[in-house]
Amino acid sequence: MPINYAHIQQNLDRFAELTQKKREEARQNLIAASKIIEEAASKQDEVCQAVDRAMAQAPNLYTAKPSHEPILGRFPLPICPKEHILIAADGSQINPSRHRALQFCLINVGLIQVEHGSGKTPVQHVFTKLLDQDELYTSDGSLIGEEEVALHRDILERQYLLDSAPVESVLPVITLTDGPLEVFTGPTFSGERRQIIQKQSGLIDKHMQSRGIINAGYIDKPGAEMINRMLDLFAHFSKDPNLPYEAKKRAHVGVSDLALFQDHLSPGERSAIFHIISKSESKPSGLDVCFFLLNVSNDPHEPWLARVEFPAWMAEDKAKVDLLHASLYRDAQVLDAMPYPYILHRAHELALVMMAEHDEVEEMLMSRLDIEQMPRGTISHKQSLKSLPKR
Repeated sequence: MPINYAHIQQNLDRFAELTQKKREEARQNLIAASKIIEEAASKQDEVCQAVDRAMAQAPNLYTAKPSHEPILGRFPLPICPKEHILIAADGSQINPSRHRALQFCLINVGLIQVEHGSGKTPVQHVFTKLLDQDELYTSDGSLIGEEEVALHRDILERQYLLDSAPVESVLPVITLTDGPLEVFTGPTFSGERRQIIQKQSGLIDKHMQSRGIINAGYIDKPGAEMINRMLDLFAHFSKDPNLPYEAKKRAHVGVSDLALFQDHLSPGERSAIFHIISKSESKPSGLDVCFFLLNVSNDPHEPWLARVEFPAWMAEDKAKVDLLHASLYRDAQVLDAMPYPYILHRAHELALVMMAEHDEVEEMLMSRLDIEQMPRGTISHKQSLKSLPKR
């Protein structure tokens, strides 16, 4: 049965009306937030104090905090060193499903390494991990869900990046993943499973830092409102430093960091560095992360901002920040019509698992069980019916 387009047609006017209303609210909030950021930029110490007050009060907080750089600072594109190593990893997975004949989980990680200035051909790898049976189930016997599979994938991406980085390289090394840098286990993970993931993540971070590796996460078209939340804290405590902070009573919602800086940065420029304050009752202390916004466009009339995250330990190392800034911008220009780091795009292409491959892996596993004369599982009736040819 196709979509009932008549029902959609009946709601088009309402959809357009509500969309216009929402956009006007966002426009007004952006105007207000833009005024606040101008004031905040002249009172940076007070902004830091406001964030500190909120951190002392709120059990959950997700906001930005100014660094040593001026809030509205604009940093031009540095000269990119000819010689450096850029390594990117991206993952794909087959999630376990109780509706399939066999419960299994596979994670595929594509990795590409480019040694700029060497003339060498980029090195490409695909790493495939089949999760063990004891990794497939939670402590209560349930199959793990997509969230936990994604967590395994994130850890593997970072581990393969660490393992692939030259141990004694005289060249600076940048490792890159798609999405936020921090691996967060979330409230659904507890006990021994949480501790194992936290330990793995912490060790990788420490090894990266000890070897001076520039470890970064790249977020295309970011939707977060971290800077806007910071401005809300500043405005809130400017009225009265002793006012209790309530996150649910924010004044100017819907203003993303992208919207605030969209017209502020010229092609190749980055914003100031900000600290990410990510505090939760269920979240342990871990890697401190910073970010800047980077205009990867080469068209002054068509800005395109990305958020670049990196460990806080390198925030005041100008050489490392400049290298990250310049290298990512240059790599994004390879796809100049839609600027995005080419190396991440290639890693994604390497990692992608197609449905036909899903079926082939399942058949390989079931054939091996046949040798042991182990009974095959059965597909659920629901899945069988979905697999019938469409009428």
